[in-house]
Amino acid sequence: MLSLEKVKNELQKYAYPYNKNILCGHTKQKIEWVFPLGAVSILAFEQATSFLFGFDENGVDLFPIHGDWNIADNLFIPWSDVTDFRMKNGLLENELQLQTAAMKIVMKINKMIAGNPWVKENLNALKAKGFYYRKDDPVAEENPVVKEESIAKEDSNTYEAVKSQHSACRPDENYLEIARIITDNDLEVKSEMQESFHDPQGYAARHIERLSEEYGMDEEELRDAAADHWWLMTDILETHGYVCTRDWKDELQDFLHFLFQTKRAGSQGLSVNGLKTEFSESGSIPEWCRLLDEELSEKEIVVGNIDTDSDSYTVFFCTKAEMEILKKLASETGHTVTFAQKA
Repeated sequence: MLSLEKVKNELQKYAYPYNKNILCGHTKQKIEWVFPLGAVSILAFEQATSFLFGFDENGVDLFPIHGDWNIADNLFIPWSDVTDFRMKNGLLENELQLQTAAMKIVMKINKMIAGNPWVKENLNALKAKGFYYRKDDPVAEENPVVKEESIAKEDSNTYEAVKSQHSACRPDENYLEIARIITDNDLEVKSEMQESFHDPQGYAARHIERLSEEYGMDEEELRDAAADHWWLMTDILETHGYVCTRDWKDELQDFLHFLFQTKRAGSQGLSVNGLKTEFSESGSIPEWCRLLDEELSEKEIVVGNIDTDSDSYTVFFCTKAEMEILKKLASETGHTVTFAQKA
């Protein structure tokens, strides 16, 4: 079980000092690892999906996790070897991009983990120190902290900043139209979205118990999340049964079950039992969605995905023509709705 005490004990095995400089994360996609000869165990990294990340003045340490948060090995990457470093800010997770001359690492970084407040504290502490990234080149001199790409600015996840951003670009009409298409004009969804956009904190307060359990957020984090109308739209669509959010490591049977429980599946007469395609249990959600799109091509039905800046997929059924409209509407607001097979 993850705890700060567990992390400190594991780090001691590698004589690594803890100084609020550790983050938790996981793989986003397969990484082509390149290691110094004999330096680390290749299998330890290739078999791991969860990692601890250590930052200090010298560089970045990657600790692959096996089992119950046990560190399996350690790879040190000095800042002198790093050609590019970015921490892209998302609502629920950040994305770490680290590149050397030999390889590129892309990982998801947890912004919070239930029962582990130190995760959020460490992220804030490291952000204040620019993750110790100090590259002696012209780019770094212009931006000596870190090339952080975010929704707006570094404080974009605070309530006032997100609220101000939404007021400036006014994307709510697009969000309402996206919801209208996905729900096939469900007026109850439209009404709840309009009410929630007007009073997002009221929405968070009314659903605080459910939201806290589902997202593992505290009250302040829920307040920040509710200020993001894209997040509100997605949550409302899911509570009304039009989309379902599935983890990237989802089992095939679970994925198909919940996808075919969405309301558009019912209104289109789609059923798991009616599928003729053979799916591989070891496949991925994009792969399964590609096969579904092929089988449903005669009906012009596809599986869509709403990008929520996380490693989960928020999927739904719509027509191919509707998907083209959804892609454009989302793009106009700086967000992404696309074919799930391409997500």
